[in-house]
Amino acid sequence: MTIKQDDPRFWDVRTLERRLRKGQITKKDYEKHLKSLDDVAEKQAPIELADDEDDEPDPGANGVHTG
Repeated sequence: MTIKQDDPRFWDVRTLERRLRKGQITKKDYEKHLKSLDDVAEKQAPIELADDEDDEPDPGANGVHTG
């Protein structure tokens, strides 16, 4: 089965380099595709980062207990 350019799987980043090497698409085609995508930044979920002040891992955090 041949995947056409209108199929989202065609633009999968895991196959992009191969498609560029084989000449199936050009960098210009890829840039045009990226510009055509909707901006969905407002749909992203908030990210909560841990607030660790020290760089020391908690004792036993890796399954090894010391002491």
